[in-house]
Amino acid sequence: MVCGLGEIDPVSMNQLALKNLLACLLVLLSLEHAMAACGLDRQQDSLDLAYAERGAFIASTSNPYTIEAVSTGIYWQSANWQASHEYLALEYDQDNDFTPATSGDLHTVVTGITGKRTSASGESLSMALLPTLAFSSNMGKNPDKFKLDAFRLDGHLVASYPAGSLEYLIGVCASTLTGEYEVRPVAGVQYRSDAWSALFAYPASRFETLLDKNTSLFVEWRLAGRQWHVLDEALRIYSDFNYEAQLLSMGLGFRLGGEGRLQVRVVHWQQQAMHYLARNASRQLVELGDVTGWMLHYSHKL
Repeated sequence: MVCGLGEIDPVSMNQLALKNLLACLLVLLSLEHAMAACGLDRQQDSLDLAYAERGAFIASTSNPYTIEAVSTGIYWQSANWQASHEYLALEYDQDNDFTPATSGDLHTVVTGITGKRTSASGESLSMALLPTLAFSSNMGKNPDKFKLDAFRLDGHLVASYPAGSLEYLIGVCASTLTGEYEVRPVAGVQYRSDAWSALFAYPASRFETLLDKNTSLFVEWRLAGRQWHVLDEALRIYSDFNYEAQLLSMGLGFRLGGEGRLQVRVVHWQQQAMHYLARNASRQLVELGDVTGWMLHYSHKL
């Protein structure tokens, strides 16, 4: 794709220009980052790439069907800026009237400001304002069909208080991690040493220990819900597509050179559910079976 127009028919110039501009904007934003989950995962000056696959799982409707999913993400974060592009591809039976009435290609684009202020006593305040677009691919390919319902404002405000070897965290987070857009509390306690670290918190917890100077073992739990505003395949009907899940993962982290780190994970998605407009024009609240997959995650400190 070239971010320019070339020779085009004047009648369609404005429409093509808008489509081309939006496509280029999405490509540029996909080089950015929004990795921090409600201020609990903050990694400054890093570029991250992630790829995950999960096995087939069953959607329990009146006419059950099978779903397969692949997701990719690219993230960037500095001290004062973060952005990302996540892509989720869902494959399901297009002839089943109980499947979602939209393409299974879903995008989440985030960009915004972030920061952390630390006092002389060690207390800190982490904050972020993250304008977010969450939409189906067919909406992205037709900018004239784009609606502001695909936009939301994510963000967090989290304070931390050191107490000896512990750090207590408390705050609020606006996100769709529960599957619905809402403001939820953030609370937890964190411990770090040279050999291991532990974060016990909501909505994400993590334990990591060093096996040697270049290898670590980690276990992680987090809420993993999402919400998108989608368009049906006839480009006429808009609806919200909600996904609820919890993610439990375990894996190894490998330090590559001075600034690179590769994580290899086994991931278990549990308590999954979807709420969407089906092809038969009914709203479906569907419970999904648990499923196990894998994830590769590469992080490079800039």
